Amino acid sequence: MGLANAEAYQRQVEALGKGPTALVNAIKALAVGNTAFMPKILVVGGGSNQGVLESLGTMLMDKMDTSSPGPDSANPVTGKADTAISV
Repeated sequence: MGLANAEAYQRQVEALGKGPTALVNAIKALAVGNTAFMPKILVVGGGSNQGVLESLGTMLMDKMDTSSPGPDSANPVTGKADTAISV
């Protein structure tokens, strides 16, 4: 199986080149992996001074989220779910 994968990668490099092959395989690894690389909830402000309301909205959305959290859904430093807020 290892030799077959090596030959497939070699043919992919010959067909696409080194850079595109690395990009294709990186995207494939992200697609099939269990690691979250985007926040589950994203709240973006419209430039107004309503940061508190937007933060509250994020917290409410997180509480309403019924999906089961993955192994990497919590930030190891804070212990809270990953969220992105821009005000």
